[in-house]
Amino acid sequence: MKKKLQLLLKFLRRLTVFDWLVILVVLSGLIFLTMFIFKQEKWVEVEVKLSRADWWWPEMNQPPYWLVDRIWEGDKQYDSLGRKIAEVLEIRSYEQQDGMKMAYLKLNMNAEVDRRRGTLRFNHQPLEIGQPIDLELGNVGTQGLVTYIEGVADTRAWEEKIVEAQVTNWSSVFPETLGLLPWRAEAIKKRGSNEGYSREGHRRSN
Repeated sequence: MKKKLQLLLKFLRRLTVFDWLVILVVLSGLIFLTMFIFKQEKWVEVEVKLSRADWWWPEMNQPPYWLVDRIWEGDKQYDSLGRKIAEVLEIRSYEQQDGMKMAYLKLNMNAEVDRRRGTLRFNHQPLEIGQPIDLELGNVGTQGLVTYIEGVADTRAWEEKIVEAQVTNWSSVFPETLGLLPWRAEAIKKRGSNEGYSREGHRRSN
């Protein structure tokens, strides 16, 4: 046993810096390969409310219309190995003031399961209700807040309501003017119950 230990020490002393670097790279590769093969993943439906980095300011957190309008149903996100890890299933958007939009994305995400903690991760980010998340969908990089995860109890109550409103062309110079330009009034058409808030036909053609 002592002789074997001496031979091992003699061998280690002969190793150069380059040899140690090669050994380090091989060990790192084996560890990475083991983690990649044995990690557990599953696909889950997730809802994300698009927002800016300063999402804690309610009046500032809405994304601009030109960003929302560049995201399409069917857009996908890929990881560094070229594997699909997310896909947009549905988009719901609402017009806001100053060229902003409130938008919710329903996505199918490939999440990594942490069995020890009972949590999920997406693209090395925690996948939890209320947590910010970075997305790269198609050619669009954006941020959002996770508002729903499949399998997690959803305490929100959804209901449809019919709302009557008056459409006006408000003017700060002439606030008493409540009329609407004819071409704008004629452009308003009756739609189905679900078309008032969703992006109808916002799909890429194959």
